[in-house]
Amino acid sequence: MIILANEQDIPALVGLWEEAFDEDELVRDFYDKAFMEMSVLIVKNEQRIVSMLHYMPCRYEEGGVVHKGVYLYA
Repeated sequence: MIILANEQDIPALVGLWEEAFDEDELVRDFYDKAFMEMSVLIVKNEQRIVSMLHYMPCRYEEGGVVHKGVYLYA
């Protein structure tokens, strides 16, 4: 099942990130500070998050024209 993550999913997102990327608690700060500015799609398998895709709104300007987009990662 693919759904949009919510704040209650943050502990599981942190756990999956730490498992996948072997990073320390800095990722907890990342979620605390950035979660409201991004969206996270998650894949759940029997109530466990097994995959995630982060995307943040962004924009760039080229020749005086502003283009909207999203930045995808993890």
